[in-house]
Amino acid sequence: MELFPDLDEQSQRAADPNNRNGEIIAGDARIELANMESASVQCCVTSPPYWGLRDYGIEGQIGAEMNLDDYIFDFVAIFAEVR
Repeated sequence: MELFPDLDEQSQRAADPNNRNGEIIAGDARIELANMESASVQCCVTSPPYWGLRDYGIEGQIGAEMNLDDYIFDFVAIFAEVR
């Protein structure tokens, strides 16, 4: 029995609540997204750093930009890649 008869086979598998083939990828989103195959992600969960709140001591970290416009630019680029 198909859960959603109007969906293609790949979407059927993704919609199946018994499908537990998820993967957690942790890392710099700018690097990790560039390594992913296009249209290979069904869901993206993120917890972005606040601008100027913390310094994790990582060169080029998101949230440590000198101005708000650069911080926003970084997120626009990341979410355009997610989309």
